Amino acid sequence: MDKKVLLSSAAVEKRIAELGDELNRFYRGCELTVIAVLNGGMFFAVDLARRLDFPVWMDSVAVSSYVNDKSSGKLFFRCCPKLPVSGRHILLVDDVLD
Repeated sequence: MDKKVLLSSAAVEKRIAELGDELNRFYRGCELTVIAVLNGGMFFAVDLARRLDFPVWMDSVAVSSYVNDKSSGKLFFRCCPKLPVSGRHILLVDDVLD
């Protein structure tokens, strides 16, 4: 399989920095819980959280909608958040929304 680079690492890092700046402005004075959807969103969530200059809590969930290589249209939680989510600002980070 041939690999084709769609975005350079520099372009990705630049966009993460821009998103971090936007989140810093929006959540100034707040705490945020960043929840990565495993496994795809994990590295992006960590890279983004490193750019934030306010208190950040990290958590993760593992979900699936696939049964026998087909989406069932329903989410199955294999691992739920460990931190409480009620009343908190939550940023859910996933790699592919389908």
